[in-house]
Amino acid sequence: MASVYGVLRHYFSLSKVLRQLVKKPLKNKDNDIKSLLLAGLYQIHYMRSPAYATVSENVEAARLLKKPWACKLVNAVLRNYERAKHKGKNNGDNNNLEHPLWYIRKCQSNWPSAWFSILESNNKHPPLTIRTNNRFITRGEYSKILASAGLSNRLTQISEQGITLTRPSDPKVLPFFQEGACSVQDEAAQLPVSLLELETASKVLDMCAAPGGKTTHILELCDPNTSVTAVDNNPRRLKLLEENLCRLKLSCKVVQGDASNKTSWWNGEAFDRILIDAPCSASGVVRRHPDIKIRRKPEELFDLCNLQLKILEESWTMLSKKGILVYVTCSIFQEENDLIIKKFLTNKKEACLKKMKMTGGIAANYGYQILPGMQNMDGFYFCRLQKN
Repeated sequence: MASVYGVLRHYFSLSKVLRQLVKKPLKNKDNDIKSLLLAGLYQIHYMRSPAYATVSENVEAARLLKKPWACKLVNAVLRNYERAKHKGKNNGDNNNLEHPLWYIRKCQSNWPSAWFSILESNNKHPPLTIRTNNRFITRGEYSKILASAGLSNRLTQISEQGITLTRPSDPKVLPFFQEGACSVQDEAAQLPVSLLELETASKVLDMCAAPGGKTTHILELCDPNTSVTAVDNNPRRLKLLEENLCRLKLSCKVVQGDASNKTSWWNGEAFDRILIDAPCSASGVVRRHPDIKIRRKPEELFDLCNLQLKILEESWTMLSKKGILVYVTCSIFQEENDLIIKKFLTNKKEACLKKMKMTGGIAANYGYQILPGMQNMDGFYFCRLQKN
């Protein structure tokens, strides 16, 4: 797994090196061999395993892929790279920004004074941050239990439920994890639920809810008598939501439905609190999901923005008068964030911004933006609206 994430983080520089070492480009049908070569280059350059073992294992992997013709290629490429590395050549391009050009340019356009730090943060390993379940244990008590188990940790500065472990660990081996003591969730992702003012809520809707990080956070903080509905259109992710509810010993109404079209699942009863965790480019969580740099295409943003606005407008019709709606993305691109809110407010005279007290990020024109790396958090955007 370390090799997989390593290749994804250094994909662009490793690909550049591979192009220099392979005279004839591999065909699409041989992308498995390309991936094998990239993994081998990463292992030789960044990992401590002996080069001869790396070469041998990757040659054997080519054989297991039933492509014996590639064994000689893998052997030659990796040995050539090792020799060149030993001589001080082909050391990898450490100055490579490791992002596609379109992403770099968009960051430069949106955040001219912070774009480089965003890219640097994206290339770093993220921390393991957890959210304690207040219904199970207090944050202070759980922090002490972690420490007594040899797991050094610190309390998060902004979230009141967060704990960051000094060294990442398998969450499943954390004390009382299976019993529901905590959930894995970045500190930035823990912040929007507090904006809902749940202490006065009676009916809450979590849109695009799966796999349930924010749904379970709502349930942990709200009154047990508060009605909570979680909606998502993906059955596989809804199964994960239900598994999280079961582990944390929480319950709510779970609905498989289209967030952009309420007709098939809404019963007409208004909600006084709505949280929208909108589908987005995920440009703020690249350090956790480095494959985003490779998979995401700039042309996808147009459709995403249209969907975000549609979900926001549809959700607004289900919000009661004086109700609060919180719009959230894990994006750093303004077209998915402030510009969506600007478009929405243009035609909604009964909508107004509800002031937020936030720290650790940047106050935008309509909402609040956390950029990757700010206080070691992921990139997130929040905006809070109220219906007059």
